[in-house]
Amino acid sequence: GALRLADDYFGRFSVRGKVNFDVNDWLTVGNNTFLSSTIRQRPSQFSIWNILNMDPVSYDKNPDGTWANSEVGIEAARLTDGGESTSRYNSYQSTFSAEVRLIPDALRVNSEFTMRRGTTNWDWFTTKYLLGYGPSDVRETGVNRAYRDATFDRYDVLNVYATYDQEIGSGHRFTVIGGYNQEFFRTERFWADREGLISASIPSIALATGEDEVGEFIADWAVRGIFGRINYIFRDKYILEFNGRYDGSSRFPEENRFGFFPSASAAWRVDKEAFFNTGLIS
Repeated sequence: GALRLADDYFGRFSVRGKVNFDVNDWLTVGNNTFLSSTIRQRPSQFSIWNILNMDPVSYDKNPDGTWANSEVGIEAARLTDGGESTSRYNSYQSTFSAEVRLIPDALRVNSEFTMRRGTTNWDWFTTKYLLGYGPSDVRETGVNRAYRDATFDRYDVLNVYATYDQEIGSGHRFTVIGGYNQEFFRTERFWADREGLISASIPSIALATGEDEVGEFIADWAVRGIFGRINYIFRDKYILEFNGRYDGSSRFPEENRFGFFPSASAAWRVDKEAFFNTGLIS
């Protein structure tokens, strides 16, 4: 028989607001805010692995209409009568930005601060289901169980950098960038699990008689660093660039947390040379 899943729902609702405001000739400020809410409902005992590995000749129901004690029958009973999983995720992200133009068309300072908050609320429960083993032999199997999971995420980012871009003399162009970066992330999670629901129609941990199982998980990390870049272009043909970062990460021991990472590069734009267009190179 054909296996048909129970109702499966996914919905997302979001709104975004963005604004930039020129305060005067040298200052611009802005904000970009995004709100999102997601909900996902599906059978709590859904397993794509079980579905893909079923016997193709297995059947789902007995002649009397009960779920069969077969691969397809058991999976169908779980999906339709075995409980539901509902996950809700709400997130908020807002970025505040500012640009200060200290020297018109030459020197500017940019700053951005982003804050993101996210919460996940997951309700999951399983209920017993009926299987037909033969005529007048219908048995209840499975467990009545309730599970709750709540997660809170925090993420903050600060970027401040200055850019100096100037052409000096005939064909000499310099670009110098220097800045500061800092990020922080923290997640907090708590979950509780309990068997023996008194009533499958009210799948609440408070209305269960089994042993409580609870857990907690907290983790965070942070990075901080300064960076710089010097770029020199001569007559739009020869390019030199030097980069450097001094970064630190909480993922490493305190005595080895920071490191300096330099790099350099050079380029030659052959297409800007006079001989490139003389026909010697095609």
